[in-house]
Amino acid sequence: MSSLIEPVRLPEAAVDAKALLESIHTGLGMIPNSLAVLAHHPPGLAAILAVQQALQEALPGKLRELASLKAAAQNDCYYSLHDHRTKARRQGITEDQITAIVGGREAAADFSDLERLVLLFAGQLTRTAEVDAAILQELRQSLTSQQFIVLALTVGAANMFHRLNFACHVELP
Repeated sequence: MSSLIEPVRLPEAAVDAKALLESIHTGLGMIPNSLAVLAHHPPGLAAILAVQQALQEALPGKLRELASLKAAAQNDCYYSLHDHRTKARRQGITEDQITAIVGGREAAADFSDLERLVLLFAGQLTRTAEVDAAILQELRQSLTSQQFIVLALTVGAANMFHRLNFACHVELP
């Protein structure tokens, strides 16, 4: 199926969208279609970019990617699975761990206790928006308040992107 909303291409972008897209291209060396679709509404794209930047702080990248990959697997979001597999590898997540997450078999892979908690949190929050009290309590003992908020925002942002990707039929480049 083709994209319902076509990504905005840099040469055709409006002035306010062009500056944002150029910034993305400078940082990533390319413009992901999920962000190029958002360029139809530059204030929304600017807000998303600000949130993404803020999420780079406080929580280790490996934990952020575990949460994002779990949410993508839970939602079966092909676009985000593709994107976060690559990012997960860069954060040191092994192929066995990625395969276990995507297949819903985390118990079969070698994860630390904190990594397992992050995966459970991301899975439950994505699936039902409710997380078991015991998982919340253990996470609060392991993470600072700032890290916990970044984790929750990471899962929420991932789920927002999945819905956008599905709604707009965003395709891989």
